[in-house]
Amino acid sequence: SGGNYNVRGICVAGSPGFLIGWNEYLAWGATALGSDNGDLFQERLSEDRSEFLFKDVWYPTQSTTEVINVRNEEPVEITVSKTIHGPLVDSFLKGAGRAENFSLKYVAIDEMKTPITGMLSMMRSRNWEEFTGGLSDYMFPGIHVVYADVSGNIGYHTAAAIPIRSGRLGLPQIGWTGGEEWIGYVPFEDLPHVLNPSLGFVASANHLPVGDWYPYSLTIGTGGTGHNPRSMRLYELLDNQNDFTLSSFSEIHRDNVSAIARDFLDLADLLLQRNLLSQSSSRLLNVFSDWDYRLVENSRAADIAETLVQTMHRSLRVDSSTATLASKYGGGHAGNIFLLRSVLSENEIYGMLTDEEELAVWVNQVIETATANIREGTSQVRPLVMVYQANLEGFPSILPNANRIMPSLTTTSANTIWSQLGNSYTQVVDLSNIDNSRAFLPPGISEDPRSPHFFDQVALWVAGETRPAPLSREEVMKYAELVRILPSSVTEKSDKVGAE
Repeated sequence: SGGNYNVRGICVAGSPGFLIGWNEYLAWGATALGSDNGDLFQERLSEDRSEFLFKDVWYPTQSTTEVINVRNEEPVEITVSKTIHGPLVDSFLKGAGRAENFSLKYVAIDEMKTPITGMLSMMRSRNWEEFTGGLSDYMFPGIHVVYADVSGNIGYHTAAAIPIRSGRLGLPQIGWTGGEEWIGYVPFEDLPHVLNPSLGFVASANHLPVGDWYPYSLTIGTGGTGHNPRSMRLYELLDNQNDFTLSSFSEIHRDNVSAIARDFLDLADLLLQRNLLSQSSSRLLNVFSDWDYRLVENSRAADIAETLVQTMHRSLRVDSSTATLASKYGGGHAGNIFLLRSVLSENEIYGMLTDEEELAVWVNQVIETATANIREGTSQVRPLVMVYQANLEGFPSILPNANRIMPSLTTTSANTIWSQLGNSYTQVVDLSNIDNSRAFLPPGISEDPRSPHFFDQVALWVAGETRPAPLSREEVMKYAELVRILPSSVTEKSDKVGAE
């Protein structure tokens, strides 16, 4: 706390902005949106690369020299050349032809803004209007934000600067004609949002709560539109809650039931009763005779169910024998979930399955493909070592002595709410008694391997528990190990003037 701030949460080390957190008035959480905030533009350059073409006019490229300091080595100098769209990145692209030149247009390069401004405003806000005012200054990376305040309001808002594209989605844009330029960003007020929905709760599991009626392409790469296996189960649990308490949220945090696998097996059982399953599919179902639908480690039924869920993901396609179902329900996990909910509800109400032959083809294909994957040993391999600060693919640990052995976890499946391997941070905020809030950061509070707090949250991580996270100074001081007062430049200047 200090000045206008009395806030707690999580941020990137060295950054003052909390991506997730709470103050005495409100709390917010965030999940990754995965929006595409950049495009490659194919450029036409002069033979010596000193000029680029744009709308029939040749312009000079701008070049700067960047110096990269390397520990125990000589500094490395690179020359960066830019067009109107951004830096030329040919040397970083695999498969680009010799005569092909590409620049990168990216929100973080284009806009001289930082998400810190928005986050600082969010951190000192006192209500939805102030909070979304700060959120409107947040530009990247894209996030889903859930919100609650002491007045009983709840809300959801997508936050990102998402370009409105005039060119082809998913392909490099043509850079020399001017016909495929960005035409601004999706207006903040048009991004998906809701305040106090009739549903009675807001939630995000990286899914985008809009359908094909939404007028903009948010180019998301995480979760997708509609439900995914985690959001399906999360909504199911929240919808069945009569009262929301710290205890009930802790139970939800530790939930590892696969609702999508459960419903798929229910449909398979209905088809089995109608003699529409193959012999191999029927045999596999015996594995699940006493399974409790939990995706836990060291369970053959859970491993096979996880493989079924993974196989389902791309199983509904308009160019295959599942074309009828794909056209009716859509593809991906959103299509799977829509299909399962629809046909099981229909059977419960009317005792019938429309398209039962097509459903039998789909279920048999999923089971038989999953069985083949299990035989080939393509099920998930769990990491045994936690590599210290290996954030880029193919790069080794920057400090091997800081690597740690992976603890024994209960649920590592990314298709569950608990999903311990993906559990980067947890907070449960009690807005009725702010000092009653709880949180934890696995595997430890400190990023410094020399600190006793580097690996001190592992027991909580393994058990799915949290630790006290009070906000008031009085309660925080009960857990303090060290108090360090950092003088501000204003204080130092005042002291100096006073001494003179």
